Amino acid sequence: MARIYYRQEAICGTPIDSGILTTEEFDFILDNTYESKFERVDDPLKKNVWGIFKGRSSNFKTTLLSRDGITYNSMQGSFYLPNAIIFYDEEDYNFPSTFYFVAKIGNQLELRQCKGGPDVQWFQIADLHQEVTDTKIMVRVKNTLLEVKRAIESTYSKQAEDEKREKEEKKKRLREENRPYITSQQKEAYKKLAEICLNRNFRKGWVMKVIDVLKSYDTEDNRYATLSYFTERLDNEEFHFIMSLDWKADIADLEWRIRTALEDNFFKIVPIPKSWDFKENESISSLGVFEKFDSALRMEGFQLSLIDTEADEYVVLLHKAEHENEVKECIESLGFKRGHWE
Repeated sequence: MARIYYRQEAICGTPIDSGILTTEEFDFILDNTYESKFERVDDPLKKNVWGIFKGRSSNFKTTLLSRDGITYNSMQGSFYLPNAIIFYDEEDYNFPSTFYFVAKIGNQLELRQCKGGPDVQWFQIADLHQEVTDTKIMVRVKNTLLEVKRAIESTYSKQAEDEKREKEEKKKRLREENRPYITSQQKEAYKKLAEICLNRNFRKGWVMKVIDVLKSYDTEDNRYATLSYFTERLDNEEFHFIMSLDWKADIADLEWRIRTALEDNFFKIVPIPKSWDFKENESISSLGVFEKFDSALRMEGFQLSLIDTEADEYVVLLHKAEHENEVKECIESLGFKRGHWE
């Protein structure tokens, strides 16, 4: 549903009866929830199925909260978009065939009705809405607003949501504060890998500081959680150190990671296979892909090592071939196994 439009910042008809809705109630509804859509779900037992409305036929099925209160200038003219509460039963078009709304302009409210449809464009709305005089519609609007207000008070209030969010954030902070650091053995292994793989990278010190305060996220069900957390931080900071690649990744991704790691960490440009040297439907998990890259690297004194995470990914390290045994020892010190291409 698109917005409500007026030709100018002024109500078009008679202000709404305060018995239906007051400006204070209007403000309460818009200001005390983050929700923008409420829907009535009819249930034979009249249960509150979605925790929003009970299934009362006297209520509109859908209520939208439109928070605007702005002037909009366009090629079709200047329009005022009020704060509004919109009601309809069937969302059959962008502007439903029939819909109603309460608009607030200045300190006045008015209830309007409008006919939409497939051919109605947004700028036409300003000339199509009319005053509501049908008492039955007024009663439906009042009943619907009452249920919206109750829903906000009981479930969707900003205060309740903010308190819930703060509570969750507090729990999260406490969990993080109480989380243990990685062991000294793991810290030493990560730092040694950083020395070997980052080599001449001028930002290596940042990684060392992260390792110094790295906490353990491992659980009985996931002993690779810390490694995943660490590799994600490295990726976010654009370090090509411990590089995680999905098994379906394009060969171009592997080529780019290797080239960038060579340039950033060793200041080297060496000949390696190009992605277009492989078949179009091949990925990094295709037979022989890693071997071809590793073989080319070894001719230049480098090689690839894998960490086996027992998952559908490749966790890759690029380093000088002379450090092969040291890298293997570090991987094992972290509690992992060195992986294989297969």
